[in-house]
Amino acid sequence: MTDHQLTYDTSDPKIQWRCTLYHLRRSINTFCVAVMLSILLILMMLGIPPLTVLIGIALVATSLALSITLFVFSRTRRPRICTTIIDEHGLRDVRPETTESLSWEQISKIEIFRGDIYFFTNSGNLVYIPFSAFPSFESATEIFKQARGLKNRADDQNSLLDVHGTQPSMPKIEDEESVWKALEDRHEKTKAAETQPK
Repeated sequence: MTDHQLTYDTSDPKIQWRCTLYHLRRSINTFCVAVMLSILLILMMLGIPPLTVLIGIALVATSLALSITLFVFSRTRRPRICTTIIDEHGLRDVRPETTESLSWEQISKIEIFRGDIYFFTNSGNLVYIPFSAFPSFESATEIFKQARGLKNRADDQNSLLDVHGTQPSMPKIEDEESVWKALEDRHEKTKAAETQPK
């Protein structure tokens, strides 16, 4: 696979809104439902009138929307030139404030939505490449497929780990005969370990 280096400006408010809301959509929904139910229960237990309960819920929703708006606004005041490099080892995201290198093992899933590509990390963070970084939707889709392929390949290699969590060690391969000998030796050791009493 060819390495991909994509450079783009993320200071466009539309990009920031779209990608921020996509990233936070589940969290926002869960948070809103939890907060609203909590407020509703607490206020009802205290005997507060329903109109006051509705006003409390509206205030919480407004403060959440305001905090997201301020976050997006803080990222759109000046040009934010970012570069994302995708290769067989993972991706490197170079932003004005920091550079983040992620191996494929550190990425939990990859999604595409309206031409934007989203890389979700195991820690819950997000790296996104907006549609504006690609010459066309087809190009975005092709790079998404290649990234998914690299991620799947890394996952497959990790599934080959042995029960002790280490990569099976193999000697340097000199010829076909030494490969077979190494495999037979490893098989004998495994068999002997299984027959030993625990």
